[in-house]
Amino acid sequence: MENLYGLLQGTDAAVLAGVLAAAAVLLLFAGNKLKLPGGVELKGKADEILQKTGKRVGSEVNRTMLQRKITQAALDIQPEYFAGLQFALSIASAAVFIPPALLGLVDIYWGILIAVILYLAPGTWLNKKVKARVEAMKKDIPDFCMLLGNALKGADLLAAMEEVARTMKGELAGEINRALTDMATGDSRALALNKMALRCSIPELTGLVSKIQQAMRYGSPLGPVVKHHAEKILTRRKQETQKVAGELTIKLLFPIIAFVLLPLFLLLGFPILWNLLMIFGG
Repeated sequence: MENLYGLLQGTDAAVLAGVLAAAAVLLLFAGNKLKLPGGVELKGKADEILQKTGKRVGSEVNRTMLQRKITQAALDIQPEYFAGLQFALSIASAAVFIPPALLGLVDIYWGILIAVILYLAPGTWLNKKVKARVEAMKKDIPDFCMLLGNALKGADLLAAMEEVARTMKGELAGEINRALTDMATGDSRALALNKMALRCSIPELTGLVSKIQQAMRYGSPLGPVVKHHAEKILTRRKQETQKVAGELTIKLLFPIIAFVLLPLFLLLGFPILWNLLMIFGG
C-alpha cells in the first residue's frame, strides 16, 4: 500500500485523471459489445455513428480480417462497429487531455500516448481472446473425435453429436451445440458442419469435417474415420512436442556454455594459472 501511495503521489494528477476518464469511456461504451463488466448498450445514433465511422476509416480487407477474428472470438459485434470503436476511443481520450494541456496542467504527449494505447488496446484484447479460445478448442478436438467415434457405433451423426455435446464442456461444446441448432433450424448436416469449421478456423477441425462429409458421400462408416483422424492429431502433436524439445536443447547450449561451463573453467583454472604466474614470475 505504501508503494502504491508513493506511486500515486509521484504521478501527475491530471495524467491520472485522464487515464481514469479514458478507462471509463472504454468500459462505458465498449463494455456491452465486448462483454466487459459495467458496459452499456449503445442504441440509435451513437451505434450508427460508430458503424459509419468504422466503415469509412477501415478498408474492406481489414474489415474481412476483423470479421474473422470477431467470429473466432464468438462476439456479437460488427467489424465496422469495432473499427469505429477503436477510432472513437482514441479521439475521446485525446479530447479528455486537450483542456488540461491548454491550461498547462499536463504535457500533450501524455494525451497522444493514451490515445495510441486506447486505439491499440481493443485489437490486442481481441487477439488474446481469439488465441485463448482457439487454443481451448484445439485442446478438446482429440477428445471430441474419440467421443464422437464411440457414439457413432450405435447412432447416426446427429444423435452422436447430441450425446457428445451433453458430455463435453467448454468452447468446442458450444460450437457443437450451435451446429446442432443450425441443423434443427433447417440447415443440412454438411452446411452446419461447414459453418462450424468456418467459425472456428482450426485446420484440425476443418479436416475432420471434410473427412466426415467424404465418408457420408461414399457411404463409409463414420466411426473409424473419426477415430483415425483423432489418432493422426495425437501423433502429430507428439511429433511437434518432440521437435520443440529438440530445438529447446539446442537453444540451451549457449546459456549452458556461457553461464555454467565458462564460469566453472574460470573457477578451476584461475588458481592454477595464478600459481604458474607466481612460480615463473618469482
